[in-house]
Parts: sequence; structure tokens; C-alpha cells
Amino acid sequence: MDNITESHKTVLGRVAIVDRIKGGQIQIRHLVNDTGGGYKIVDGQLVKMTPEEIRDRKRGARIAVRKRRTEAAQIDRNLHASLRKRETRLGE
Repeated sequence: MDNITESHKTVLGRVAIVDRIKGGQIQIRHLVNDTGGGYKIVDGQLVKMTPEEIRDRKRGARIAVRKRRTEAAQIDRNLHASLRKRETRLGE
């Protein structure tokens, strides 16, 4: 939440309305949970998550981090291989 400017964030107790900006225009205004972990927004209200849901989200987040890291490494590897090829062929 720190990277959002204060002019685009309205705090309503434990929920904030945040504007998403794209191309200088407000694209969408959406509710964001300001309480930290363990709560989610359902039908505009804060609801406490069940322990099972918290566990499943944690597990999913761990898997997603690993997946993003491997995909980024693969992209980086391919980019550098391509740049090496360009250097040898074109002498740039």
C-alpha cells in the first residue's frame, strides 16, 4: 500500500478505496483490505478467513513465487543467449 499516493486512497476504517490509474485516467476504484492478513472482502464487507483458507493461500503463494522465479530465470537465460548470438553474428 506504500506505493499508492495518498490522493488516490480513501481510508474507511479498516477498508480503503484505491484508484487504479492508467494513462493518467482513473481506470477503476476498488476496495482494499487495510487490516493485514486473515481478512478478505466479501460483498463489500470484511470477513475473517477460515484457517483452511489462510493455509491454502499461503501454500499457493509459495508455489506462485517459485513459478515466477523459474519463469524469470528462463526469460533471462533466453535473452542473454540471444544477445550473445547477436554479438557474434553482427559484432555489435
